[in-house]
Amino acid sequence: MKNTMKRSLFAGLAALSFVAVAGASTNASAAKKSYKIDFNQASSSSTATSRNYVPTGSNALYTKAGVLKSARKVADTSTLQNLANSKKGNDYFRGYRVAKLSNGSYYMKVVTFDKAYRGWIYVGKTDPRTNYKNVNAGLKYTDTTTDTTSSLTDAQKKATYQIQNPGTTFEAQTFKAPAYTQYKIGRNTTDTTNYKEDTFTITQAAKRTREGDQWVYVNDAKNPSVNGWILQSSLKEATPSTDTIADNAIRINLTDATGKAIKSVDYTKTGATKGTTLATDGKTLADTDTSAINTLITNALAGTANASAFTSLSDTQKATLAAAKFGSAVTLQLGATKSVGNAQTKIHQVWNLTAYNSLTGSKQARSVGKIATMIPFFNSNVNFTNAMNKFNSDPDVKGNKNDVIPLSTLKAAFKKDGLDTVYLKITPTILPRIGGGFLDNIDPTGIYMKADLDYENLPTTIHYGDTIQLSYQYETGALYHKAFNQTIFPNITQNADGYYELPINDDLLNNIIDLIVRYGI
Repeated sequence: MKNTMKRSLFAGLAALSFVAVAGASTNASAAKKSYKIDFNQASSSSTATSRNYVPTGSNALYTKAGVLKSARKVADTSTLQNLANSKKGNDYFRGYRVAKLSNGSYYMKVVTFDKAYRGWIYVGKTDPRTNYKNVNAGLKYTDTTTDTTSSLTDAQKKATYQIQNPGTTFEAQTFKAPAYTQYKIGRNTTDTTNYKEDTFTITQAAKRTREGDQWVYVNDAKNPSVNGWILQSSLKEATPSTDTIADNAIRINLTDATGKAIKSVDYTKTGATKGTTLATDGKTLADTDTSAINTLITNALAGTANASAFTSLSDTQKATLAAAKFGSAVTLQLGATKSVGNAQTKIHQVWNLTAYNSLTGSKQARSVGKIATMIPFFNSNVNFTNAMNKFNSDPDVKGNKNDVIPLSTLKAAFKKDGLDTVYLKITPTILPRIGGGFLDNIDPTGIYMKADLDYENLPTTIHYGDTIQLSYQYETGALYHKAFNQTIFPNITQNADGYYELPINDDLLNNIIDLIVRYGI
């Protein structure tokens, strides 16, 4: 059975190189359907927050527009009614593509915030792109929060607060938006343990529509990187500090590149008056002050793991200090502390695939990545292999095996080395294959699938020297090519990665791609 499946897929994929472009055309498949697709367009990122919806329960969710041939049901109306009545933000829908059929009907492609359900749903006879909030039929626009800033009292605005139980729990974290109120906008600070002594002020407030709880936006003057939304119930009024700053001193709070506190030092000047700026004009730091503060910080960090993060004040730091006032505090963020060691972090040659399963309406994972060894003249993983090789020799992820790699360092390396987004070729190369991918790299022909790194499936803790098995999620609904510009499809331009998007509207292609995603090769 397994061999039969492989042979069938092999034959289907070989044929794919000859029918891909023609099959992607809406006209090519029009004869097979009662309706043709007039257009299938991605929504602009600038309208993202106006595309949050709840289903009405009057229309089902399908793998494609429901009236098209071979459209399969992803979720029936009763399931969507349950999602509509849910009290969880994860069950909101985000719309991200719009299609129009020749019968004048508009469909929108949506995904739940938790990515459990994804598909197309009917939204009426009016183009939703003119006003994404004005949809009907299967969807209803929703405000995921209500602004309650006006309810804050003067006392609440003037008070200072601390996190009741700092740490890694949901309640202790700060978010870029109230949790589960916007798609793919998550946590800002995952661990607040190091900020237990920090004090916060409240500047905004919002109530989550479904959960009904109150969230507030907090500012941390000492460590601004922590600023974000947090449950109001997670805060307590701050205990008055007995550690006062002298009238002739400026407290310099030092943080690392992630915003975590390192150490605080006081810079004092005889005769200085509280409230006056360190620089006379508030802009240009004197050379004597620059030299003295350089020495002060260097001595404070000597012998610590952060000593290498500071050599001398940058121009930006000088400007910050020049405007600092005596009797108050400022924060200086130091460069990232480079771990010292020879443990090279590497990427496993086999990756995991997290893909949407059109039959179950959920994501599924499987191990892939050895396609090139199973079908020798295919080059599906050449782009991944190139990126992996770059990462595996990247000095930015080389260090002491006992040190944890900061997530920011990993993300920067993934993006720089080409692992953040990978285009996987699914058609044979025209030129004869040579080991090592030499010709694969210079042959620009063929059809590709786009795969985005699934950061949610990264291990919680990664040390220098670890071998990481990455997970990718294929982008559905489109294929890509990069060899040349084309005029077959209107409004298709080269993206930032150098590829042209080809919407998939052909049943044969959809079925082959679905088999690749669900069963592998």
